[in-house]
Amino acid sequence: MFTSYRLGSIGFALLAALPCGCMGPTGPGGEPADVSMSVEGILSRCESTYQKLNTLEARGWLRDYRGKDKRVEPIRWELAKPDLCRLQIGMEMVLVKGQNWWSYDSRSERFKSHRELGPAPIEAAAYFLSEGIPFLMPVAWHRPMVAFGPNTARGPWKLDGVAWTANRPCYVISREGLGRDSGSRWRLWIDQDRFLIVAWTWAVEQAGPNNTKREVTIWGCTYEVLTPKEAINPDRFRIEKPSPIVLPRPVPSELNGPGLE
Repeated sequence: MFTSYRLGSIGFALLAALPCGCMGPTGPGGEPADVSMSVEGILSRCESTYQKLNTLEARGWLRDYRGKDKRVEPIRWELAKPDLCRLQIGMEMVLVKGQNWWSYDSRSERFKSHRELGPAPIEAAAYFLSEGIPFLMPVAWHRPMVAFGPNTARGPWKLDGVAWTANRPCYVISREGLGRDSGSRWRLWIDQDRFLIVAWTWAVEQAGPNNTKREVTIWGCTYEVLTPKEAINPDRFRIEKPSPIVLPRPVPSELNGPGLE
């Protein structure tokens, strides 16, 4: 559905050689990072934060490493409660207003209306636009109390450490996949101050040399800009062609951060 910036073989090899995040105890200025909170406390604060928000804008980079083409795309969410969402990936877009939503195809330069798909149209529209990526953002936004699993099922989450990602100090937590996702791992970078999801990856185990295993990222996203609680112009939710997404840097911060294998 969405047009991609493809990484050439040399560029992708360079990215793959870079570290997956600074997991040390200090930030860029040498200041200590907070590692005192439990996973339960971190996720509870996250739930509370998303539950209290009325608006949120997030801009960053989406990585889709399915298949042979390694795609890196600019992404932008604009969310306003109770039921407005504009999601843009590259130059493709979906617009959700209540139970109605529309998709924009940059190739035909046309909008298409869609029928409501179940009780969570924002999640359905995001899944459609990305061709199957299970975004956490719309779940955290619309159903924060179930986004990370019920309190009684939080045993699998663990605190991996701390890292600076997109110029923000973050807790890094991860969980192994269950059931049909066995052998996979979700990893989240959560802002230590604002308790918003700054980045996430979903990786799977693959066989390596000498009977070893390694994690390979399939999907990931890093939000370079997160703007909560500020009013979003109502015109943003009109059915209009998208314009290019503006980001503070021309390449993903994953060049120095999470999610590249």
